[in-house]
Amino acid sequence: VYSSAKLSRGTHSVIPTFYAIPGVAKFEYVLNYSANGIPQGVVGSFVPAGGNDSRDLYFGTCSKGVCTPHYGITGASLTITATTTGGATYIKRYVLKNI
Repeated sequence: VYSSAKLSRGTHSVIPTFYAIPGVAKFEYVLNYSANGIPQGVVGSFVPAGGNDSRDLYFGTCSKGVCTPHYGITGASLTITATTTGGATYIKRYVLKNI
């Protein structure tokens, strides 16, 4: 198990947690969803620095410190890929419902 994810209604986001497992060289994440029928998403990656890590992936847009939530969210999924130092990849897909 390289990751977990939970919905946060208070922050209108999904929060994936990436676990510090020896041998993981890189984590990548992709959040896909539609808001009122318009495709939206968040993409990112990072090299783990030791210890568990998490991200707050907001269902909305932010600019200059002002965030606007998206509504009418459907088809939400989060895909997390863990790549090991040996080159193996492990993929976990979370289907997010009732957002």
